[in-house]
Amino acid sequence: MNKLFYAKLAAQNLKKNSRSFLPYLLSCVITITMYYVFVSLTFNPAIKTMRGGYVLQEIFNFGSIVIGLFSCIFLFYTNTFLIKNRKREFGLFNLLGMEKKHLAFLIFWETLYTIAISLCIGLGFGIILDKLLFLGINRIFADSLSFGFFISPTVILNVVELFAIIFALIFIRALFHVQFSSPLELLKASQTGERAPKANWLVALIGASCLGTGYFMSLTIKSPFTALTNFFTAVLLVIIGTYLLFHAGSITFLKLLQKNKNFYYQPRHFISISSMLYRMKQNAVGLANICILSTMVLVTVSTTCSLALGIEDSLSFRNPFDVVGTSFPSLELSEQEKKQAIEQTKDFLSHDLEQSITDTGLSPKEIAWYEYLVVPALQSNDTFKGNLTAMDMNALINMNTLDDRYVQFVFISKDEYNRITGNSLDPKGNEVYFYSFNGVYPYNTITLFDSTFQIQSHIDGFLIPADIATDLSTSYFLIADSATIAQIQQQSAKTPTLFYGFDLDNSSEQILAHSDKIDSLFIDLPMQVTTHIKADERNDQIAINGGLFFIGILLGLLFTMAAVLIIYYKQISEGMADKARFEILQKVGMSQTEVRKTIHSQVLTVFFLPLLTAGIHTGFAFPLLDKIIQTLGFFKSNLFALAALVIFLIFAAIYAIVYWFTSKAYYRIVKR
Repeated sequence: MNKLFYAKLAAQNLKKNSRSFLPYLLSCVITITMYYVFVSLTFNPAIKTMRGGYVLQEIFNFGSIVIGLFSCIFLFYTNTFLIKNRKREFGLFNLLGMEKKHLAFLIFWETLYTIAISLCIGLGFGIILDKLLFLGINRIFADSLSFGFFISPTVILNVVELFAIIFALIFIRALFHVQFSSPLELLKASQTGERAPKANWLVALIGASCLGTGYFMSLTIKSPFTALTNFFTAVLLVIIGTYLLFHAGSITFLKLLQKNKNFYYQPRHFISISSMLYRMKQNAVGLANICILSTMVLVTVSTTCSLALGIEDSLSFRNPFDVVGTSFPSLELSEQEKKQAIEQTKDFLSHDLEQSITDTGLSPKEIAWYEYLVVPALQSNDTFKGNLTAMDMNALINMNTLDDRYVQFVFISKDEYNRITGNSLDPKGNEVYFYSFNGVYPYNTITLFDSTFQIQSHIDGFLIPADIATDLSTSYFLIADSATIAQIQQQSAKTPTLFYGFDLDNSSEQILAHSDKIDSLFIDLPMQVTTHIKADERNDQIAINGGLFFIGILLGLLFTMAAVLIIYYKQISEGMADKARFEILQKVGMSQTEVRKTIHSQVLTVFFLPLLTAGIHTGFAFPLLDKIIQTLGFFKSNLFALAALVIFLIFAAIYAIVYWFTSKAYYRIVKR
C-alpha cells in the first residue's frame, strides 16, 4: 500500500476530528510559544547590558525550566483525552482490515503533522512575542538600548529538541495503546466508564493529614528563614493532600448526597451525581489538576504583583536616606586602635561629612548617624546565651534551627537614641526600652550574660541599619544607658558599628553619576565601610521585582490556559460519553429544560469546587508566603493581602466566563 495514503488519511482524520484536535493543537502552540519566549530572553545578549540583566536572565532561565517540565506533563495529560476519543476510530480501521503496523503509520503521520504545525506556528508567535516583550521590559526599566531582531539558532534548536522528545514519547504511548488492545477493546474504549468507587476512609484520612500538616506549617512558622527552607515541603504536602482528598473525599461527599433521598431523587441531581460518581476516579484527577493550577495562578501572580507594587516601600525601609551605610574598624587593628578609629569616624560624621559631600559636587540636605553594638545570642524563652562559638553556629545551621534559637541584640545608648530621634528616654541601671524586628517577644525581662534587664516599654520603630534590615534572623533593639552597654561590650568582646545616612538635594541621575565619589568619602579612615545608594538599589530592585512580576504574569497566563483547556477537554470528553445516556433519558420523558438544568448542576459542581479549594489553599498559604517575601525586603502584609484578594476576584471572573462557554459547549454536544 502506498505510504502516502497514510499521510492523506492522517490529514483527513485530523480535519474530521477538529473538535478534539484543535484544542490540543492550541495547547501545543501556546506551550511552545511560552517556552521559546523564556529561552530566548535567557540568551538575549541585549538583556545582559541592562541594569540587573544578570538577575533577569537567571529568572528567565528558571522560568524556562518550569515551563519545560510543565509542557511535558500538560501535553501528556491533554493527549490522553484525544487518544480516548480516537480509540473507537482506530478499532474500526482495525476491523476493516488495517493492521496494527498500518495504524502505526497513521499515528506517525498524525504526530508528524501535529509537531510540524505546532512548531511552525508556536515559533512564529514566539519570535513576535519575544520582540514585543523585550521592548516592554526595556520600557519598564527605562533603558534605551539599540536592539536588533534577535533570532538565535541555538534557541530554536533547544525548543525543537525538547518538543521533539515530548512528541516522540506521546507517539510511543499511543502505539502502546493500539498495539496491546484488541479491535473490540478499541471500539468500546471511548464508551467505557469506571465502576462507581467505594469510599476509602484511609485514603481520605491520609489526604486530610497531609493537607492539615501543610496548613499547620504555614500558620505556625514564624521566621522568614524557616519559611524559606520549608516552603517546598509544605507545598508538596498540600499537593498530595489535594489529590487524595479530591479522590477519596469527593467520593465520600457524593455517597452522602446519594443517601439524602430528598436531594438525590430529583432528575437533575440524580443524573449529575450518578454520572460524576461512576467516573469519579478520572474526575478526581482532573479536578485536582485544575485546583493545583488555579492555586499556582493565584499564588504566583499575587506574590509577584505585591513585590512590584511594593518596591518603593521596601526600598525606603532598607534605605531611609538617599545614602546609607555602616562602618567598623579593620579587624587587624588593636583594641586601642579600634577605639581611636571609631572616635575619629564619629568626629568625621559630626563635623566633616557635610563639607566632604559638598566637595563631591552634591548638596547634603540631612545627615544622621549613631553607634550600635551587635551581640548574637541563643534564645531559650527569656534567657539568652551570648559569646557564641563557631561550633555553636555550625550546630545551629546543621540542625536547621537557626530561626528558632538565633537572635541578634542591637544595643544603642540612650544618648545616641535621644540625639537621633529627639526623644528623652532615660533608662537607668538594668532598665531598657525594647523594639523587636522580625519577631515577637512576649516577655518582660531579658537575661543575658547573667544580667537581667527589665523592659520599661516597647518603642514603635527605629532607623534600621541595612545589614540588619536584610537579615533573616530576629533582631532585638535595646535602648540602655552607656554603662550597661560598656559592660555588655566587655562581656561579649564585640566592637561597635557606626550607622550613617544622609539625604541629598539632587536628582537620582546626579547621585548615580557621583556614586564613585560617595564611596570614597571614608577612604582616608581606618574603617571597613559598606555604602548603599538608594537610587542604585532602586534600579536593582526594579530589575529583580520587575523580572519576577514579568515571569509571574506569564506563568499565570500559562497556568490559566492549562486549567481552561483541562476543563474544556473534561467537558467535551464527558459530553460525548453522556450524549447516548441523555438521548435515552429524553426518550423516556426528560425535557430539554430538565436536561439543561442537569448539565448546569453537573458542570457547576465540576467547575467551582476547584476554584473554592484553590481560594482556601491560597488563604492558608498567605502567612508562609508573607514570611518568604520578607526575605526580598517586602514588609507590607496589608498590600499583599489586598493584591491576593483582587487577583482571586479577577481569576474567579475569568473562571465564570469559561464556565459559561463550557456549559454551552457541553449542552450542544449532548442535545444533538
